[in-house]
Amino acid sequence: MAFTPTRSPTGETFPYGLGWFTQKHEGVQIVWHGGEWYSASALYLKVPDENLTLIIMANSRKMSEAFSMGSGDVLESGIGLAFLRLFVFEDKFGVKSPDINWNVEPQKIVQQIDQIENEKMKDLYIREMRVMETMFMQMGQEKLFKQIVSGVRAHVMQVFCPKYDLPVLAEIMEVGDDEHRTQDFTLEEDKDVRIYAIGEITKNGAWDHGWIENLVTNDVAWQMEYSKTDHAGGALKNRKVDRVIFLEAGRYVNV
Repeated sequence: MAFTPTRSPTGETFPYGLGWFTQKHEGVQIVWHGGEWYSASALYLKVPDENLTLIIMANSRKMSEAFSMGSGDVLESGIGLAFLRLFVFEDKFGVKSPDINWNVEPQKIVQQIDQIENEKMKDLYIREMRVMETMFMQMGQEKLFKQIVSGVRAHVMQVFCPKYDLPVLAEIMEVGDDEHRTQDFTLEEDKDVRIYAIGEITKNGAWDHGWIENLVTNDVAWQMEYSKTDHAGGALKNRKVDRVIFLEAGRYVNV
């Protein structure tokens, strides 16, 4: 029961059993729990089918603070991801997974990534790229962070993410300080729409965030709210959304 996901009265499945987060990735059951306080953090991760356990403790909150594991995904943790890639998924997929040197110039990072051929390893390296972005930002290494964002991310997503190759209805990126930008789009029919957004929000207010507004009724169809976001790394005000919503046919503006 401890390792079995809890279900709500309406049948919704949660990523939590009795005292343990529990999830599956590529068919592998993973149970775990993290911890964080002002001067300490910890991770206890188990792979029951492989009889493997990782226990790690740090005398800083940084091991947990930067990563949004609260949604129930231990692969958001750099340490959890590295452990699973090296000790579980290499054996499961029957291949060696090279360690990427993320500290070199973007062209050399891309060359390393292009050597990866196994399809089942692709998602792990996409996750690792995001982890490194978060880690560099957390450590104040802005140059390395910008190298990945500007020189590597687009290449990785293009090569490794054909499953996300869907029509883009609206896209607003690289918004400057005190800049307000919008983009209109039209839905010919009712449909589910995936939203991915990053902004600065606290419980007391928002500095930059997005919303979707119906151009005919002027109703707000979706808005980025603190309580419905996850930590995006770095300062706690950095928030992100990655979810699917339902929109009726009509004309909209992405703000």
